[in-house]
Amino acid sequence: MRLLEKFTEKEKIACISFLKLIAVADQKLDFGEAILIQLLILSLGIDIGRYDQMSDQELYEILASLDHDKSLECLRIGYSIMSLNHIYDPEEMKYMQLLADMHDIEIKAFPKMYESIKGTHDMTALDQLVLVALAKYMTLAEGYIKKSKVELLVVLSDMMGIPSYVVESMDIPFDLLLSAVHSMSHDSVERILEELVAIMIADNQITSQEYDLILPILSQFQVDFNATIILAKERLIYNQEYYRLLSSQSEIN
Repeated sequence: MRLLEKFTEKEKIACISFLKLIAVADQKLDFGEAILIQLLILSLGIDIGRYDQMSDQELYEILASLDHDKSLECLRIGYSIMSLNHIYDPEEMKYMQLLADMHDIEIKAFPKMYESIKGTHDMTALDQLVLVALAKYMTLAEGYIKKSKVELLVVLSDMMGIPSYVVESMDIPFDLLLSAVHSMSHDSVERILEELVAIMIADNQITSQEYDLILPILSQFQVDFNATIILAKERLIYNQEYYRLLSSQSEIN
């Protein structure tokens, strides 16, 4: 699914506005928060002018009208944003609680949010963005470019609906991406690892540079690397076929 695919334009703007409220609730906008929110805006192609024109009342009404799945995704992204600096701020949590109360969603305070919510199988828009950014790191891990790996990066960006010019401009500090991953659901983390390992094994070998990239994630979530390789092999086959179809469509057009 592409970034916020089921959201209307106004709902996307409202979700971004909600994230900005969380980011500045502590009276400052951290670099990590700013860069990830800005990349979301660029990837979604949001009209900044319409964002500036949205009143507080309109924002409240749109957030209140979101269905359960949409409000849950906004909350999950908000949780990732507020978790980047590993500091719990009660002012940020007030906005999280406000949206949760609108939709009768029970959430626990940072850092135990995922202990209290269900319906987290799908990746959020921020999870998808972080995945593509990490995939870019993985394609360059060996210090040179391999066609088989770049093709998989193209596949992921197309799947997620992230424009190629956004991927090309991605220059996100690796530690920031790791911080974002640490705030995700276990399902999202497993999907990210599968995709990254699929890129690793695309040339039938695993280098120390590539393994070192995912080691912090494997350690943090205690994921079995060998089990991940098995799943990654299946995902690799699917993604390679996806690229072939993508290439054939490009040739026709």
